[in-house]
Amino acid sequence: MSFYEVEHQHATRLEQNLQEFYQQARFQKSILNMQHWHGVFLDTLPDWKPLMFYQELEFDLWITIQVYCYHATLNDLKLVYLSNEDVEQIKLFIALLLEKLRLVFTGVNFLETIKANNEEHAKRIRKCVKQYEEITKHHHRLNTVKCYFTYQADQIPLVSIFDLTKHISTFEKRIQKSALIQSGCLYLYRKVFRVPEKNQYVCAYFLTFNSNVLKQTEMLYQQLNQEWLMATYGNGLMLDSNSDLPWEERDDGFLAMFEEMEDACEDLEGMAQQEFYNVGDKATRLRVRPRKFQQFMGRSIKGFNF
Repeated sequence: MSFYEVEHQHATRLEQNLQEFYQQARFQKSILNMQHWHGVFLDTLPDWKPLMFYQELEFDLWITIQVYCYHATLNDLKLVYLSNEDVEQIKLFIALLLEKLRLVFTGVNFLETIKANNEEHAKRIRKCVKQYEEITKHHHRLNTVKCYFTYQADQIPLVSIFDLTKHISTFEKRIQKSALIQSGCLYLYRKVFRVPEKNQYVCAYFLTFNSNVLKQTEMLYQQLNQEWLMATYGNGLMLDSNSDLPWEERDDGFLAMFEEMEDACEDLEGMAQQEFYNVGDKATRLRVRPRKFQQFMGRSIKGFNF
């Protein structure tokens, strides 16, 4: 089993199963069938079990609860590891695990946790919006350079979230050495998301400048493209929304999500209106990520605002 399958397929299925189990345990108790869910979690055990041991990863609410209950069940059974050989022990383990999940999902604390996490998400968005508005409030003409970074088609199945975050870190260190960005970029906004139809990672950057100073951006696009290629060892691909190529002719459908977006504020406000814990097949958020990695962030680059 490759990590590519774990992060794009198995994590998705686990989140969906957990949310459906939660809905039944909390709101649809009349149709809750523990035997059915025992079979579901037992059949998919080989798929979701690896996620329980990636200590360098962090997850959103659903898988985090699963990890906690998994290790608590190991502790209760005085096990260090759940063997694949003892079938009866595995069945008992799944039954105890599901009961722990049921108790967590039906508790008052769980609803409060959802509210707290939603508020924390909204707070981060408000902070970025306020920062952007404060920095740009006296600028009446802005030039926003919008770049979308991904990978060559044959490289997509080979790139893990660990690779992506490493490439992003290298890329951001390199571009901050650019005189244009170091001295002139008012605000840098970055968002990482998945294109679920392709199991593809995309990193969008919005770099905001004073258009009275920076009028032409062709050279900057070329520089950013080169830096992304360097950071990805030649495997990266950059597309920009300001190209002369019509949107409808593009092969990469993910660009359509940003077609009408003018700046970072519009994307942030769009995220504020979306359901934070959406686990559907069309969800674009990162289901797994290295610890402390931020799916979106914004910051001022330079010390002077002109």
